[in-house]
Amino acid sequence: MQHSNYKRLDRQRGFTLIELTVVGAIIMILSIVVVPNINGYLVENKVPRIGEEIQRFVARAKVSVQGLGSAPYGSVTTAQIANAVRGSSVFQVAGSGATATVTHDIGASGAAVTLTPATLTSTGDAMQIQFASVNRAACPGLAVVMQKVTEVIRVNGTEVKAAGGNYQPTVAENACTEGDTNQFQFVAR
Repeated sequence: MQHSNYKRLDRQRGFTLIELTVVGAIIMILSIVVVPNINGYLVENKVPRIGEEIQRFVARAKVSVQGLGSAPYGSVTTAQIANAVRGSSVFQVAGSGATATVTHDIGASGAAVTLTPATLTSTGDAMQIQFASVNRAACPGLAVVMQKVTEVIRVNGTEVKAAGGNYQPTVAENACTEGDTNQFQFVAR
């Protein structure tokens, strides 16, 4: 009787330590390759929604400043954009009024979105929306989405759309850098 119990135990041994190590190594290699790509896809999928929110803000701002003279955007601040995107699923807003801050989730954690007066022909005749620390997966996609509602677009300081000119996709692509290092400036009036 005891002899048959030993034979049964021999057949129920399971995986060896080497087999488990090989499986663990395969899983680790796959996670190293796949996880960064997943993050890129997630960022890339958020770009259209971010573009829609900012386009909506720009359209409202253009309507609200009609008839306000030659410097209608002279006093814009991040507070205006904070109020417009508060409650959004793609922006985070902290604080209110002059202390409001807006961050996006297509790059580094806590990456800011700011709104300031800009100059196209005279001081305060335009507004500038700046995105800091944008991931490579959103570059130049964010510029593509925003080209119709902005006069000037800069990616990492390189002008990819000049006032009165056309968007230059190749220049934008070449201006993009790896990681969460891309800066976007959109000037609209």
